[in-house]
Amino acid sequence: VDDVDIDAPEAWDTATGGNVIVAVIDTGVEYTHEDLAANMWVNAGETPTNGLDDDGNGYIDDVHGWDFHGRRTFFGIVFGDNDPRPTSVAHGTHVAGILAGDWRKGDLDFKSVTIEDDDKTELKGICPDMKLIDIRIFDGNNRFEEFTLNSALQFVAHLNRHRDLAVIHGLDR
Repeated sequence: VDDVDIDAPEAWDTATGGNVIVAVIDTGVEYTHEDLAANMWVNAGETPTNGLDDDGNGYIDDVHGWDFHGRRTFFGIVFGDNDPRPTSVAHGTHVAGILAGDWRKGDLDFKSVTIEDDDKTELKGICPDMKLIDIRIFDGNNRFEEFTLNSALQFVAHLNRHRDLAVIHGLDR
């Protein structure tokens, strides 16, 4: 069947997602990966690794997002940690690559993809210029608790209200 795809290359002539921010709420994104690093959102209100909540949102050093499943404390103390990268399952990294990966820079290890273009000039994500916020809610066994999902959605809602961002998180229904 001819032309059974999403026509992303044709759309790139019009837009590549440069003004789009998407929260990947998943198992975590390997945000240091060479195909994704340039597309990761950076919280301009934070100074990385200084151990302070510079932007006053209750999350210390939330530079690329937040791990709502990591280290836990309750009763008014922020739980989770500021490293939302995956611990085992890489589903979030895969999703991020589909959305905004730029495979011209490296190899996201999609061995099942047949690359006909040797220089990889057209092998990239759907919106290769969008920014991604890394939000981890799943544990290493691909499970999550309703509490972690709710907290993640509140985090995104806070960004939308207080950072003047329009973050898409895929659960807008």
